[in-house]
Amino acid sequence: NILQYKFFFYLAIFTGCRRGELLALTWDDLDFQNQTASITKSVCRVNGEVIIKATKTAGSVRVIALPAIVVSLAREWKKEQAYYRLSIGSQWVGNGNVFTRWNGEIMGLDTPYHIFHRIINNYNAEQDNDKALLPLIPLHGLRHTAATLLISSGVDVRTVSGRLG
Repeated sequence: NILQYKFFFYLAIFTGCRRGELLALTWDDLDFQNQTASITKSVCRVNGEVIIKATKTAGSVRVIALPAIVVSLAREWKKEQAYYRLSIGSQWVGNGNVFTRWNGEIMGLDTPYHIFHRIINNYNAEQDNDKALLPLIPLHGLRHTAATLLISSGVDVRTVSGRLG
């Protein structure tokens, strides 16, 4: 779903969260009224099995303020996901996850990476000028982009470090 991926990448850019932290989000982690996201867990693969665990470090547990555009996308995606959930009825097996597969299960760990690279490759394929090409950065690069944007807007390094967990 395009809206789901758009919301994922906006969250990645504006929060600097790790992929696993974003994938572990449930709707209960998003506070629409206060425009925040609570980062308390992460998805990872252990011995081939996908599990939800505590964040990387104790300092990684945090509440992050979200810009209005991200909250707006969250509302749109939640509404669209709810309609879709109703349309497939008992096939939905999800547990309140924000980022899901077709049946409500948590989105695969590699999915955001593949979608991100597909977006970059599709964009680059349409460019006539080599100077317009985007580098094929890893998904984790959006975390660095978030830090750069925060620092360039005058946020002190200590605050940026805390925000990134």
